[in-house]
Amino acid sequence: MKKIATIDIMKGISIILVVIGHACVPSIYSQYFDVRVLYILVNAIHMPVFFYISGYLYKSALDRRISRVIKDKARRLLIPYIGMSTFVYVLIQACRMFPKLSVFLPMTEGTVIEYLKGIVWYGNNCDKHLWFLYVLFVIMIVYWFTNKIMVNSKMHFIFAIIMLLVGETLMPRGYELGKIFYYYFFFHLGVEQYVCLDGEHKVTVRRVVVFIVLMFIYVTVYVNSMGVHSQLIWFMNPAIGYLGIVIMRDICSVISSTTLQYIGKNSMGIYLWHQPFITSGTVVVLNSLGGVNRSIAVTVGVIMGVILPLIISRCWNALCLHRGKVSTH
Repeated sequence: MKKIATIDIMKGISIILVVIGHACVPSIYSQYFDVRVLYILVNAIHMPVFFYISGYLYKSALDRRISRVIKDKARRLLIPYIGMSTFVYVLIQACRMFPKLSVFLPMTEGTVIEYLKGIVWYGNNCDKHLWFLYVLFVIMIVYWFTNKIMVNSKMHFIFAIIMLLVGETLMPRGYELGKIFYYYFFFHLGVEQYVCLDGEHKVTVRRVVVFIVLMFIYVTVYVNSMGVHSQLIWFMNPAIGYLGIVIMRDICSVISSTTLQYIGKNSMGIYLWHQPFITSGTVVVLNSLGGVNRSIAVTVGVIMGVILPLIISRCWNALCLHRGKVSTH
């Protein structure tokens, strides 16, 4: 039970960090140094945590037939990915019929063909934040095969490092393929349970100090226009990602929060619904009004991006449950 609670709290904190990252919209991010630093900090941590947890929970699937794995993961990942992408595309096209609403739409216009291409090619996707579902599905299927081929754990670890290096240095992570290579490493760490999520773990001063120093150097390099093209950033990204997993595990294993657990249990719903209209939309509208402090705009965007998707998810689940009961009669 403690392991489940730790995982839920980790997911809860991570999804809040995701929402914070999306609340740092370009119009504010580009103007204010503090918002840019916040954006860099949260984006360095949350995705490695999600891929690690996904790998941690995936181990039992390795004993199933690949056809069953594909069917199960397609239902859980690809259907929500395609469904929400379609919903957002239709909604955007509807909003473009009203000039006053079009002002707040950051997406460029696209045809149906371009939308279809965008589903499999991140650079043109109308709902870009959903890339995690697509990438995770591919990693899970690829991992099933690589795990059968590389029965030696050391060999598989070396392969995961090679994937990481290729994804970090040779492929831009702005596209799906680069993300698949890069995050395969964290997924593998989760499958092999390099960071145990069971029991309580002490937060050590050494780890925290190392993490803070790394983050300080990371932010300094990033904000000085060296960005993701810096070789130093290439090597620091996985180190910060791994340390972020460990420290978050340490913290989440000793705290007890039913609120964070509830948010973690419903992280999928928050992830699907919070963007782009609720979180970024709220911040963009508030920022366009003038006179609204950026901290207030981002905070309101984050609160709305967590609470409203929780309400929508609960209503959706209740509707699905009701339809299920009706169909059985």
